[in-house]
Amino acid sequence: MTSFNPRQTCLWIHRYTGLVMAAFLFMAGMTGALLAFHDELDALFNQRLAVVEQAQTPPLSIATLHDKVISRYLEYGFSTMPVAIEPNRAVVFAVDKYKGDIKVEPEPLFQEVYINPYTADIIGVRDKDEWAWRNTMWKVFWLHRELLLGDIGKLVLGIIALVWTINCFIGFYLTLPRAVKKNHAPRQDLAKKRASLLKRWLPAWKIRRNTNAFKLNYDVHHAFGLWLWLMLFVIAWSSVGFNLQQVYRPVMQAVVGLDGNKGKEG
Repeated sequence: MTSFNPRQTCLWIHRYTGLVMAAFLFMAGMTGALLAFHDELDALFNQRLAVVEQAQTPPLSIATLHDKVISRYLEYGFSTMPVAIEPNRAVVFAVDKYKGDIKVEPEPLFQEVYINPYTADIIGVRDKDEWAWRNTMWKVFWLHRELLLGDIGKLVLGIIALVWTINCFIGFYLTLPRAVKKNHAPRQDLAKKRASLLKRWLPAWKIRRNTNAFKLNYDVHHAFGLWLWLMLFVIAWSSVGFNLQQVYRPVMQAVVGLDGNKGKEG
C-alpha cells in the first residue's frame, strides 16, 4: 500500500486548481485592465451622449445644470452632482436608486442624464441595463464584478478567490526544500544534506539562464511566485472580501479582531 505523500498531494492540488483558476484570472485581469481606462473607453463607446463640441463661452455652473435636469425630470431624484466639468464632455447626472434607505419603486427607466454644459440642452438619457454598444464598459464592469450572472457569478468568483488564497500557501510550501531523509550515508554526506534551510531554499528564488525552455519556464514560475507572493496573496484575499463575506469576515474577526457589526450598519 502506497504511503500518503503530502508534497505530492499538494502538487496535484496546486496544478489542477491552477488550471481551473487560469480562465477566471485571465478574464479578471483583462477586464480589470480595461476598467483602468473606464472613463476614456466609456466616452469612446458612448460618443453620441458623452462628447460635446467645446464652445468659446465658459460652461454654466453645475448648480444651474442640476436645476435644469431636475425641472426636466420631476419624477426622479438627482441628489448627487459631478464635481467638475471637463472640456468636450457632457455633464452626467445619475438618477437616485434610493430615497433614504428605501429603494425607489418603480425602478427608473434610465440611470443617467447627459446635459451640454455650455447650452444646458439635454442630450439624452442612458439605460445602462440595455444591451447596447454604448453600454460596453458597463457590461465589462459587471463581467469583472460578477460574471454578468448576479449573485451566482459573485459566489463563483468568491470561491475561485478562496481557492486562489489557499493555493498561495500551497505554492509557498512547494518551494521549500525537501526534508532530509536519515539514511546510512556517511556523516560527511549527511552534513551536506543538512545544510541550512535558507541555503537550500535560495535556488528557488533564482532563474537559471543557460538551461532548456522547460526548466526556464519552471524557474520563472517558481521565482516570480516567491518574489510576488505577498502581492498575489493580498489580491486573492481581498477578492474573497469583495465576493465571499461569509468566509472573509469570520476569518478577519479571528485574526485581526475586525468588528463584525460595522459592515452590517452601512
